This record gives sequence, C-alpha cells and structure tokens, in this order.
Amino acid sequence: MKDPRLETITFDFGSVHFGYGWIFPKRDHLNVGVFRSRPGRKTTRQQLLRFIDKHPVLSKASITDLRAFPGSLGINSDVYQQGNVLLAGDAASLVDPWLGEGLTPALLSGKIAGETLIDYLDGAIPDLTVYSRRINSEIAFQFTYAKRLSLLINACPGFSVRLLHSSATLQMMIIDLLAGNRTYQDVYRSIFRLLPSKIINSFHTKNND
Repeated sequence: MKDPRLETITFDFGSVHFGYGWIFPKRDHLNVGVFRSRPGRKTTRQQLLRFIDKHPVLSKASITDLRAFPGSLGINSDVYQQGNVLLAGDAASLVDPWLGEGLTPALLSGKIAGETLIDYLDGAIPDLTVYSRRINSEIAFQFTYAKRLSLLINACPGFSVRLLHSSATLQMMIIDLLAGNRTYQDVYRSIFRLLPSKIINSFHTKNND
C-alpha cells in the first residue's frame, strides 16, 4: 500500500530557500523536484538531494533519473517580435516568476501569436508590433505582480504557509489563481487588504494560547 503522503500532488514551500519542493505522483514513479524564484541564484543538485533526504518517505526511495532544466523567469524584454518573427513561451522568457511554470504562458502567448498573424494576413493590422503590446499587457504585466508576490511569500515562508493553512479565503485565492480565474494583480491586492487583519488575529491567537 502506498504512503498517503505520496498519493497527492505536494508543494512544499520553504523547503528550499526562496522556493519550494514538489512531488507529483505518476503511474509508476514520482516526479520530484525543487525550484527557486530568487533572481540570479541557481537551484542546485544538492538542494534537490537535501529535499529528498529530509522527507520522511522520499528518503527511503531510489533515484532513477536526475535532470535539471534552466528557466528564464519573466519580464526580460519589452519586445517579443522582430520583423516577421514572434517569440513565444520559453523563447520569450515567459516563465512564471513565482512558481516557475511555463506551460500556461506558452499556450497563451501561442494563442496571441496566432490571433496576431490572422489579423495581419487579413489586413486588419499593418504589422506585427501589436504582438509585443499584447504580450506586455496580457502576460508580462501580470508577471510584475507575480514577482512581488514571490518576494512577499518567500521573505517569511514559515509564516506565509501558516497563514495560508489557517485561511480558507487565502486558499481560495490561490486556487482561483492557479485555475486562471484570478490574476496575479487581483491576488496581490487582495492579500494586502487582508494581511493586516490576519496578522493581528494570528498574534491574538498566539497570545491566548
């Protein structure tokens, strides 16, 4: 019988400084990794092995394949088009600055690229520069708030995790964010509206214990 801790998707924030570790159950193995959102700092093999070694169940598992995938975290350019060439996904450094996730912005930028090309071929727009403007307004702009959220959460990961664990409202915000029903801007502003009362309540609870 499998250990229940390995049967669900796990995000372990704070297990890696300025990042998180993950466990994704597969059919016949576990996809385990670590990610750091701190600019200019690479995630190392030692950090992954340390995450595995400290886990109560993973420490007993065997490692069958070890790989590393570098990712360029969002907002490295204002221009994503040159002539008839459009950059999308990883090629445009469109990687979520908080979670390091690249599939969603890759699909979205691909959709924007297709729509831009159709408009250009139909004569609705004179050139493809609108592509860069749409990427900046629909993706890169949200990444600025993703970076701020990353700094906020990773500054005090222990407190952030406890706060998230105790607040159904915050949990729903993150779920809506991951489902694409809320933007980073929405979540960042909502957290700042809620944060003062949550901090005060946490201190009251602590003092009454």
